[in-house]
Parts: sequence; structure tokens; C-alpha cells
Amino acid sequence: MPDPTPAHIRETVARVLDDPAYAWWREPAEPGAWSNAVARAIGAFVKRLGTLEAEQPVLYWTLLITLLLLAVGLLVHAGWTVRVALRAPADGTPAGDHAHALDYRELAARFAARGNHLEAARHVQLAVLELLVARRVIPLARSDSNAVLRRRLRAAPLAEHEQRDCLGLIGRLERACFREDAGSEELYREWCGLHERLARETA
Repeated sequence: MPDPTPAHIRETVARVLDDPAYAWWREPAEPGAWSNAVARAIGAFVKRLGTLEAEQPVLYWTLLITLLLLAVGLLVHAGWTVRVALRAPADGTPAGDHAHALDYRELAARFAARGNHLEAARHVQLAVLELLVARRVIPLARSDSNAVLRRRLRAAPLAEHEQRDCLGLIGRLERACFREDAGSEELYREWCGLHERLARETA
């Protein structure tokens, strides 16, 4: 028998691969071919399961129980993920991170020790807002502007002089940010005094 030529080999291989039993690996070109291929694969799998149940019942039930356990595990994981997402705080901070929140007063003291009283004042302002939000005196989100903050402070259940001092210090801090640190040390100390008074009065 003569040796097959390369053309004959290619023709034979193409003929074999054109058979539907071996054509699953090729990328379908016609519209909807992928969905048809998936449907055929699922049908073949179900048919094979039916054969397996009759021929090897132990393997059949082992496979079936494993698939059921995987499905239940995926559902439980999805439910747990949704529950964690729904229980996350509105400000986007993970629930476990509140115990490790920044101590703005400590940071402010560090800035003040380095002579950066403007940044120190800004951090005491954050400590004041954190105090008011934590004690539900005002609602506030990170994205809220100072205009929103002022409006909520005016509606907050605070003493009139505390509202006035807080609003005044916010305005002074805004102006100080656009000047050359003018009066920032005094501003820092006044913010510290306000924080101490509010901590006592809202306790």
C-alpha cells in the first residue's frame, strides 16, 4: 500500500472533523450556534446521567449529591454577601472598621505640635462633626457640602450659642484656608474648646 500523500491526509482529517461528533471544538460561525452547542452539550450531559443511573447508581448519586451541595453553597454565599452589603454603614465604611476609626483629636495635636495649626484646626472640626453625627445630633454624609452642613446645624437640637460658635468657626476655617495661616493657632484652640463643650453637653 503506497504511503498517503499530505493532500490525502488533510482531506481525511477534514472529513473526520466535519463529523458532528468531533465538530464541537470549532468556533461556530452561524448565528445562534453557541446557544445550540450549549443546548446540545446539556442534553448530552442529561442523557449521560440517565445512562449512569442505570449502569453505575453509586457514582450517579454521588455526582448528584455533590452538585446539589455546590448549588446550596453558592446560594448561601450569595445570601451572605447580600446581607453583608445591606448591613454596611451608609458612609461606605466596612462594619469592622469603625473600631479602628481615625482619632482626629490625636492627629490634630500632632499637626499643632509641628506648628501646622490650620491643619490641626481642620482635624478638630472633623472630630466635632464625627461627635455630632455619632450622637445623632445631625445627619451628615462625606459628600455633603458646607452649605448642607450649615443648614443641618441650624436645625440641630443644639444650644443657640453652640450653633453660633460652630457656624462661625466653620466660616473662619474656610477663610483661613485661602489666607496665609492668619490666626490659625487661635482658631485651632477655639475648635478644641468647642469640641470639649460639645462632648460634655451631648454625652
